[in-house]
Amino acid sequence: MESLRVLEEKVAGAVDLIAKLRAENATMAERLKKTENESKRLQHDLEKARTAVDSLTKSDEEVKALRSERDTVKTRVESILQKLSVLDAEE
Repeated sequence: MESLRVLEEKVAGAVDLIAKLRAENATMAERLKKTENESKRLQHDLEKARTAVDSLTKSDEEVKALRSERDTVKTRVESILQKLSVLDAEE
């Protein structure tokens, strides 16, 4: 009878362990799902940030090109004004 009692205790222990492991598995599955959702959200945010950086980079390049063009126009206008001032001085 003693061996039956020992077996019964072992079975009860195994049942308790299985219940504990199932609960732990359910908790881990929920944590995994939350982590996967967070990862997707962060990937989406990262993609939006990359798009914004690309847009800013293009805008910066456009600003540099426009500044260069402005400097060229300014130089030409100054040259024209200088030539006009020479004409005014001759009169």
